[in-house]
Amino acid sequence: MGEKEKPNLLENIVFYLGTFILLSLLGYLVFQIISNHDLPPDIKVYAGRQTEAACQWEVMVENVGESTAEQIHVVMELYDDGKPIDRVAPVIDYLPLHSSRQLHVVLQTDTGSCDSLVLVSVTYEIP
Repeated sequence: MGEKEKPNLLENIVFYLGTFILLSLLGYLVFQIISNHDLPPDIKVYAGRQTEAACQWEVMVENVGESTAEQIHVVMELYDDGKPIDRVAPVIDYLPLHSSRQLHVVLQTDTGSCDSLVLVSVTYEIP
């Protein structure tokens, strides 16, 4: 029968280095799974006035957090001369992480004028 060859030094180095790299990557992935589990959504709301109409606004709702948000309630108030004249509360059903939704808000007022749109509250559910 034939004699068994012993691995040379280069083969041993490559084997142990590859095993070390593989175990390091698996350990890092387990650490990432454990440490990023409880990070909540982070909802940002931006509003800009449209020039076509007196009380037309473009609202951007963005989730920059690390988990998905559901049933996002965005409550905003419309002001004219420092007094609230109307309130709008759109609901977004689903907003995945690192995504955004664009809303167009058109409000009809008695005077036809409005100064500002103010964010009152943002609430959401975590699935």
